[in-house]
Amino acid sequence: MAIEVRAAGRRVFRLSRQLGPEGVCLGKPAPFEPGRPVEICFRLPDGDDALTLRARLEEDTRDLTLIEAPTEARQALAAYVARRLGLPYV
Repeated sequence: MAIEVRAAGRRVFRLSRQLGPEGVCLGKPAPFEPGRPVEICFRLPDGDDALTLRARLEEDTRDLTLIEAPTEARQALAAYVARRLGLPYV
């Protein structure tokens, strides 16, 4: 899935390798400073609206940990992962 990563007036697009309610792993590193807060924007394949969330770029600049993500966004991500894996979502 395509992920837009924005910080300091710059933006890049990366494909995700993993996605879940705690964060995102990108296929290629993002060219921003580790530890820096960034904004990510993406649309779940079965969703109507784009999700725009705050995240922190970890030392491995492919890993993004969600910061203060709304409960609804985390639930949407968990439900999406469960559907993709064929698991029941409670």
